[in-house]
Amino acid sequence: MHSTEAQQTAHAMDGTHGSIHGLSQKLKSMGCRRPLATMRARRGERRPTWIFLIHILLVAVLKANGFQTSPKTYHTYRANQIESREWHHPGDRIALHAKRGAPSRTAEIEDQRKKAIRLRLKMTKEEIDSLIQREPTRLLRLAEENTAQTTDWIQEYLDINDKTLKKIVIACPSILGYRITTLEGKMKYYQETLGWSIKDLTKVMAMPTIPIMTYSIEENIEPKLQWFRNTFNATIDDISKVFMKNPVVLHASQNDMGERLEFLQDQLALNSTEAKWKLVCTSPGILVLTKDLLEKKILWFQSSSLGLTKSQAANVIRKQPKLLTMSIKSNLEPTVKWLNHRFGQTETKKLVTVQPSILGFSIHSKLEPQADYIQGTFGLNETELSNMVYKYPAILGYKQTSMGEKIQFYTTCVGSRPETLEFISRNPRLLSASLDNRLIPRWEQVLEFALPERGFTVPISSLASLTNPKWEKYLEKRKG
Repeated sequence: MHSTEAQQTAHAMDGTHGSIHGLSQKLKSMGCRRPLATMRARRGERRPTWIFLIHILLVAVLKANGFQTSPKTYHTYRANQIESREWHHPGDRIALHAKRGAPSRTAEIEDQRKKAIRLRLKMTKEEIDSLIQREPTRLLRLAEENTAQTTDWIQEYLDINDKTLKKIVIACPSILGYRITTLEGKMKYYQETLGWSIKDLTKVMAMPTIPIMTYSIEENIEPKLQWFRNTFNATIDDISKVFMKNPVVLHASQNDMGERLEFLQDQLALNSTEAKWKLVCTSPGILVLTKDLLEKKILWFQSSSLGLTKSQAANVIRKQPKLLTMSIKSNLEPTVKWLNHRFGQTETKKLVTVQPSILGFSIHSKLEPQADYIQGTFGLNETELSNMVYKYPAILGYKQTSMGEKIQFYTTCVGSRPETLEFISRNPRLLSASLDNRLIPRWEQVLEFALPERGFTVPISSLASLTNPKWEKYLEKRKG
């Protein structure tokens, strides 16, 4: 050898500088892509050590004289070895099958596991492909018997049918990879600590965006419980109701929720812990909205389309916090546009201020058919309709069947349908009284004391609006 590197390599071979491992490391540093460890005998076939030493020496000489090996050169040589069956490593066989276009044993096993999940959950080909795409590594490693045991256990524990089981797995595919003891521990925690029933637990587990089985109890759930206790002075039962109402808060960090709550406190003038807790209890989802999105929606209420002042906008949101979780483009803006067209911008502003929930009603399934029903039933023009709705905006959210039953009841009491309709149009709040819990029982009392036969008339306004103590005094006075 005439090269310095070659002499150093040969010197290493005579044992002065170390072992075979040292030679391997030296070759790596010289750029050799074939480490000695991968050239060991496979499947019981052992080769004499001197063959490896000659190979090492040859490579060292070639490298020292400027010969450069490349990945392409090596992989061509490797492919020829595989083709000639010189080496018989399992990975070589898979590569050979892939090269020839034949399915490998690994692919066959994965297909079998995929089929087992599909048949167990009664999925279509498209559904199982979508599921595997979300969790390929975890699901394709599951043995068939493990899949069967886990799904059977979940179904038995929650007492659910195949359809619900399918929803739960689609919502959280990784659930199939958890040990049964882990799943049982988490489910019992939600039941015992948060007081959730099996039905509550099943409902949350089937939600597509709330993978509660993947949340760590120690790192996620317990810190959030502590944050809610410290921030709102709330009990576990109250916090549990918030989690149940909108479990998405389990996905947010305490720092983010604290920042958003501080922003809302400033914007909406939430001056007490009770006010903040009421806001969160009514609509927990506001805690997961970004600060920028919250600011954008609050400013929208002060826009030209609605025209509320800052204090009016804050008051509307405090009454109906859920409005902050609704889309401006898809929900709020189209509703305001429809109200402006039907009742006018001035009346719309009044309606929203008095009854903010009106912005949450669907135009096509609630507002439009309800407005047409009221107008047709009471024979009103547009101005009269606007006046009636302004007096009691909640009427736009009532069920038509319930309204019809109450109108019929009042007609029986008054004796004239035109008079009844005219009176109700001037006092639409009469439609808020419960038919079964207030109107019918009180009318039966009127008939029991034979007040009509004795010449006493009972105004339907008294029948509907008096509190129970005042109603009793009213009856006593009439009986006397």
